[in-house]
Amino acid sequence: MAIASLAISFAAYLLSRYTNILVAVPVGAAGAVVGHIARRQIRRAGGRGRFVALAGIVVGWIPAVVLLVVLGLYVSVRGNG
Repeated sequence: MAIASLAISFAAYLLSRYTNILVAVPVGAAGAVVGHIARRQIRRAGGRGRFVALAGIVVGWIPAVVLLVVLGLYVSVRGNG
């Protein structure tokens, strides 16, 4: 699941680069959720892949953070204009 998380999150990153960011946010969130599930399973059962799952979580949330920053800048500029 950790590898799946990283793969889904990387797909979201590619979507954010080459398509609309609104498409990438739900895909990135899905990758991050899978990463959280993978970390919980690794913690309970032991095993490897803890850092791969963490990378999936971080990369998965990047499109959402970028969208929030862009929306914040848009609202800030639009409100002052």
